Amino acid sequence: MTQAVHRHPPLIIEALDIGKTSVQCDVVVRSDSICVSDSSLNVLITLLPTLPYHACASGGVGVFRDKMRESSLPHLAEHVAIDLLVKTYSAEEVGFAGNTVWLDKSRNLMRIRVSYQDAKVTKAALLAAVNLINQVSSEVSFEDEAMSIEITAIADRSTVPSPEHHPSPRIMAILQDLEAQRNI
Repeated sequence: MTQAVHRHPPLIIEALDIGKTSVQCDVVVRSDSICVSDSSLNVLITLLPTLPYHACASGGVGVFRDKMRESSLPHLAEHVAIDLLVKTYSAEEVGFAGNTVWLDKSRNLMRIRVSYQDAKVTKAALLAAVNLINQVSSEVSFEDEAMSIEITAIADRSTVPSPEHHPSPRIMAILQDLEAQRNI
């Protein structure tokens, strides 16, 4: 059985804006690709083995591994961007937080927001994350071979955390604040 090849990638960036404290990326999700497939998720975890160990406030504060299979592709892209950012900075330097929300369900339009230390680096991480999600979720090729090489190089620097790995109290506090703001 052959897999269908789609002409359009699962995620299409509609807007990318830099705010005072975060970069936000509005993406349209192809209707047949709202959630991640098991095979795509397995590829992402192989490339980014720390991904399941992220703190995640979606559906209540917890660990992303418990929520990954039900996550939308944009939510997954948020966590991929954060994973790439964490590999760029030392853990003592800075923590990152993000959130993903629906803007218009009738258009499958969602907004990914990620905090930044350097807006240009975070913008690049979001673009790389969307590109990587598109790559592993379809037969779409990387448009920029250099980006593909860079993502592979970043992923190769990953280390697998121990099962006792827990998000820092600082990151947990940021996520709890984001959750509280979302519930207002």
